[in-house]
Amino acid sequence: MSYYKHLLSQSRKIVEQMQIPIDYRKAIMGMIARAIDGKVIHRDEFLQKLSSLRGEIEARAQRESRSDLCYWLKRRLFNQGIYCPRCQRKTDSLIEGLCSHCYWEVI
Repeated sequence: MSYYKHLLSQSRKIVEQMQIPIDYRKAIMGMIARAIDGKVIHRDEFLQKLSSLRGEIEARAQRESRSDLCYWLKRRLFNQGIYCPRCQRKTDSLIEGLCSHCYWEVI
């Protein structure tokens, strides 16, 4: 079994144990499959993160849409972090090339 398939099967085992609707499980597995495709990911660290987020995923599934849950989970599992060119802070995303703090200072 390839590394990619093994990682997905282990992720599926964890997601199947969660007390969430089936459509949420499918959405989460689709997001994971797309996010890890072609990337090298440390298996143990990734699976540990996914397991540790189980309670929060179940709670968020009760109050959030599938897309919001997947967006949040992707940021938690695959936080890449970008550095602001102005202040050198690590951030999730840039607004017109700046972190949110610098963006609001400039405006």
